[in-house]
Amino acid sequence: MSGKIGVVIVSYNSADELADCIKAVKSAAQNASLEPAVVVVDNNSKDKSVKMAEKSGALTIANKTNLGFSAGVNQGIKTAFKNGCEFILILNPDLIMSAKSLPAMLSALQSDPAIGAVGPSMVDKAGRPANDNYYIKAPSWMSVSLFSTFLRPHALKHPFLVNSFWSDGDMTSSREVEQIPGACLLTSRSVLDKVGVLDEDFAIWFEDVEWCYRARKRGYKMWFCADAPVEHEGGTSFERWQSLDKAVTFYVSMKTFFNKHKPVSGILVRLALTVNSLALFIKNRDKSNLVFLKKFWLQKRGILPS
Repeated sequence: MSGKIGVVIVSYNSADELADCIKAVKSAAQNASLEPAVVVVDNNSKDKSVKMAEKSGALTIANKTNLGFSAGVNQGIKTAFKNGCEFILILNPDLIMSAKSLPAMLSALQSDPAIGAVGPSMVDKAGRPANDNYYIKAPSWMSVSLFSTFLRPHALKHPFLVNSFWSDGDMTSSREVEQIPGACLLTSRSVLDKVGVLDEDFAIWFEDVEWCYRARKRGYKMWFCADAPVEHEGGTSFERWQSLDKAVTFYVSMKTFFNKHKPVSGILVRLALTVNSLALFIKNRDKSNLVFLKKFWLQKRGILPS
């Protein structure tokens, strides 16, 4: 294995994680006989993320505003291409790659030209598998209705529903999956030339879902690599983000995905979310729910029917 790999890391107030992330991925790249070009795209952090990235020797892009994850990744990919990279690894700053993870992922990617992207096995700090919320089925109106509403706790108790509409199955061995998390996704320049980069209509969330959907439509397989453990705690860039903003942004991105690719199903999704919001409001009638509904319905036009 040889070549140049562009490691694209989008940071937002991630100074505490960046140094360890970059050190680990450089070590993993060298272990795979790859020349790494680490590109950090900072989305107007208020901490020392930019200084940390520069100190780590990364090619650093310091945005004056927060352009969102998709736009940040695309900036990084463009820079990596300019530096002659053959492979692209999209990587979250709160992720630590093991020495064997990148060689295993690259080997899987090169083993079959039909494989368009490879994802690792997520583990927690203790090394225990933590793939449940990362490798799930592509979204459908049934999956949204069952697992993104008040029905979720009940649906999770039924193996048939979980296996049919949510879980992507056994994650103990390498195999094809429906989508790969954008936290760690390895692909190649040739695949990106055919599929395109991330859709910037998604500021955060569903950008990886949408890219994998497009790639599969072009005939590419998404591949889970069980032999590539990476440590990922998840969400450190969003720890200080209000839960209301998280929820609204998540559902905006979900709506955008369905509008682009499954407009008929999108009608059923909006209906399910309307029923969900009303049910939660009736169950917990307080000021916070009223604020949520006002912002969800009125400020984010088109998310739910009026």
